[in-house]
Amino acid sequence: MAGTRPHGVLCLGTDTFQTVAQGLGDAAAGWPLIVIDTTDEAGVRDLAARTTVVVTTVGPYVKYGTALAAACAAAGTHYCDLTGEVLVVHQSIAANHELAKQTGARIGRASCRERVFRAV
Repeated sequence: MAGTRPHGVLCLGTDTFQTVAQGLGDAAAGWPLIVIDTTDEAGVRDLAARTTVVVTTVGPYVKYGTALAAACAAAGTHYCDLTGEVLVVHQSIAANHELAKQTGARIGRASCRERVFRAV
């Protein structure tokens, strides 16, 4: 899983990607644009195999994040999202924990929104 995989940004569309990449400046200049349909399990597996880390803010996660988190666990790719969907978090742990331990993937699911409100 080490340094041979590219950095990337998972976005809802190419316009969002361009905005995010521009905001990152030169650091993101060489990042490839990888377009996938997160409901296409083969495409999701391919994305997980081609990257080191996937960070997504595309919910609802029960629809768009379940297969992606599972593919990352299988590929040894780190995964992070912002879900506040408690059932999704529970199901993800039950489905992916052992495999992620074996492959070295770290699957992080946390609700940033809830964290911000608690900190205020």
